[in-house]
Amino acid sequence: MEEALQTLFGEETNQLAKDTDFVKREREVTGAKFALTLVFGWLAKAESSVEELVQMARASGLLISESGLSQRFTQAAADFLRELLDRASRLCLKADPVEVAMLRPFPAVIVEDSTTITLPQALVEVWEGCGGRGNASSAAVKVHVRFDLLTGAIMGLQLTDASVSDSASPFRSQGDETATAPAGCLYLADLGYFALGWIKAFCKRGESGKKRAVLMRLKQGTVLQTRSKHRLQVHALLPQQVGKVLEMGVLLGVEACLPVRLLMVRLPEEVVQQRRERLQEEAKDHGREVSAEQWFLAQWTILLTTVPRRVLGIGEVCVLLRLRWQIELLFKLWKEHGQIDDWRSKSPWRILCEFYGKLIAMLLQQWLLEYGIWDDPYRSLVKAAQVVRKHALSLLYALRGRYAMVTVLTDLRAMMQGCHVTVRKDRPCAAQLLSSGIDWTLT
Repeated sequence: MEEALQTLFGEETNQLAKDTDFVKREREVTGAKFALTLVFGWLAKAESSVEELVQMARASGLLISESGLSQRFTQAAADFLRELLDRASRLCLKADPVEVAMLRPFPAVIVEDSTTITLPQALVEVWEGCGGRGNASSAAVKVHVRFDLLTGAIMGLQLTDASVSDSASPFRSQGDETATAPAGCLYLADLGYFALGWIKAFCKRGESGKKRAVLMRLKQGTVLQTRSKHRLQVHALLPQQVGKVLEMGVLLGVEACLPVRLLMVRLPEEVVQQRRERLQEEAKDHGREVSAEQWFLAQWTILLTTVPRRVLGIGEVCVLLRLRWQIELLFKLWKEHGQIDDWRSKSPWRILCEFYGKLIAMLLQQWLLEYGIWDDPYRSLVKAAQVVRKHALSLLYALRGRYAMVTVLTDLRAMMQGCHVTVRKDRPCAAQLLSSGIDWTLT
């Protein structure tokens, strides 16, 4: 942890500030001091004012006025922080894997998703959105994340124009995905990432001899065949009794012919109603109607996986599918508590600096959560993140050598140990599902 922080806020950062023309002549303001000021300022308090950031600057060893700091929020500063964010995302810190029997067969359980942040119209040349309606901004950026549920590690964080679809994920365009999806891992994602050709290539046996595995919902219109190449009609296979489960081995796609397990679960009426309401909301947001096929199939959960039955049973597969929502909770933590999509300025470059700086702060926060509480399946990230915010200034002083880093981190971990989620009977949390498989039919 200390080595990663020193790397992120050390001499290399000062050189990066010069390379991006943020610092032309190094005097009082250096790249490291500026980054420390913003990252720890927003880590401690996401809605920090310029006055509060100036106070954090003094703790960082930077003497600067409010007007002086405000004038530093330039395009060059945004470019510097963007490059620093890239470096931070490559510092993949991992905790020891959490001890959960259902996850033990895999070296990593990777969840991938993205979230879109709308930016001021003036930034459309930097980040292009999908086109705004009315007075809405057409500038937006998409944050793509791969997240390992076993270790808590952010395996990858990439930014693209918001117009880039999930199926064109930047992680897929990199070719070799070993760094963000190691051999033998289990991959979870929603239907936006369903691409048959990619799935087949992803699941090939690697040089290590281990295959990656996927667990996803079935995309409508995907051809299913028997082993003898007889085409199957999903509607004819669907179980009709609530709670009934049907599993069969099929080939996925006409050309790919990928062997998978197909699982279908008939859902209770209250769950079906919730799904249909979500479908209507999503369709309304996109200016379209819910198709008759979507409305009908909302009565079932239809899954496919390449994980063998001897490794995961039907109930375990359904439980693991629900873990995909953990990345949604991560984004919620970043937005509601880290406020990566909120700012206290109308200046476009100040806003972009704040967005990049807060993302770096959220990566730092995740490292600390891994260290402090990831070994506890019943951890509460919201409560633990509050502990991180309270210790932000102490961490900054430890980086500057005023406190012993090991002492600060030990205290931080001790305070996190009491940060637990509430055990619920009606809506079991992820840890309860992993330990007992409660209500897996409601997936």
